[in-house]
Amino acid sequence: MTDGEARDAVLARLDDIKGDVTAIRTQLDALPERYVPRAEWVQRNEHVDTQFRTHGREIGDLRSELRSRRAPWWSTWSVALAAAALAWSVLGPAIRG
Repeated sequence: MTDGEARDAVLARLDDIKGDVTAIRTQLDALPERYVPRAEWVQRNEHVDTQFRTHGREIGDLRSELRSRRAPWWSTWSVALAAAALAWSVLGPAIRG
């Protein structure tokens, strides 16, 4: 290998290293964009947990409100029995003849 070839090989390798260093710098610059500090992460999780608890309470309140609004079982049966009685009073004479 001649001195010129050795110099070209070293320069080519230095260019590769410069490219690698540039890529590493780019990755290091991008790290803060992808990651958050632990304190901020904990704060975000606490906020989300608070929202879940709030929604859970609201859902529980809505369920209890719906249960209190629901008609008792006997009122549903009385409506069905009244409908059957009406149908029989209309259709009964026609069936009997």
